[in-house]
Amino acid sequence: MPRRLPILVTAALLAALSACGTPSAGPTPSGGATPSASAGGPTPTAPAGPPPHVMVIVLENQEYDSVVGNRGAPYFNKLAQQYGLATDYHARTHPSLPNYIDLIAGSTMGISSDCTDCNVDGDTVVDQLNKAGVHWTAYMGGMPSVCFQGAEYPAGTVNGYAKKHNPFLYFDHLRTDASACQNDVPLSQLNDDFDKNGVTPFAWISPSLCDDGHNTDCGLPAGDRWLNNNIPMVLGSSWYASGGVVIVTFDEGTSDSACCGGAHGGHVATLVISKNTRPGQRLDTPVDHAGTLRTIEALYGLSYLNTSADPQSGDLMPLLGRSPAG
Repeated sequence: MPRRLPILVTAALLAALSACGTPSAGPTPSGGATPSASAGGPTPTAPAGPPPHVMVIVLENQEYDSVVGNRGAPYFNKLAQQYGLATDYHARTHPSLPNYIDLIAGSTMGISSDCTDCNVDGDTVVDQLNKAGVHWTAYMGGMPSVCFQGAEYPAGTVNGYAKKHNPFLYFDHLRTDASACQNDVPLSQLNDDFDKNGVTPFAWISPSLCDDGHNTDCGLPAGDRWLNNNIPMVLGSSWYASGGVVIVTFDEGTSDSACCGGAHGGHVATLVISKNTRPGQRLDTPVDHAGTLRTIEALYGLSYLNTSADPQSGDLMPLLGRSPAG
């Protein structure tokens, strides 16, 4: 016991010195956007064994009441009966892009438009995963090639790719790093990855403009058909059998409905699909996009980024049969 005292005193002094330091200013983006300061929160306990399998699917611009109970979305509503639904979930803001940024960074990083020439930098969930040695892939509907840098493809169509739905390529260190950028791939690669058991532990999916449910493109029924054509493949895979979690949400609603101390991007429907989710389970406590990020970070034992550290953002853990994230 006497030999431990100097170690404890030294650790306490180091912690005090660290707390007294002044944090450095955040990176300044190009294109006029200013990122919010990164605020690391408490670190959840890292899971033992292989990393969890988590997939996030983001659809577009539908209010909760336009989806839940809508006959135009039969498959979504079937999933809501078979798995879990967050009933008080709100997007961060309007328009689309800041919500996508918020989902991976816990902050809009100062972006308030669907700009295609603005870039920021700072930590994202995939940087956290990289540091933890967990592989990730972002699958982009309509994307013509790996790490495509264009604003849209084909230009002027409603059935292709839009950069504003690809938040990863707005972060300088991801879009300019060839090794990181190789993880941002066309959605057409997904089937082959499942066939070869090559889907990474963390996967993100942004369907194409015609498949994401946006009413001004091909509408909610098209998004529902996309889910019906693809979710069964996910649920029948070894990826899902090994503890897979699928989160399906919408980037924003059509109202300014608010929750969680700041989110005001509309009330949206969010599904949680897992073997630990009770059929028809409902989560009635408030959750926002940073709460989805908080859920992902808790599952992987990562620290919380920006507003994901705020318990007001809520989380989806109860729909996975777990206590809310601490």
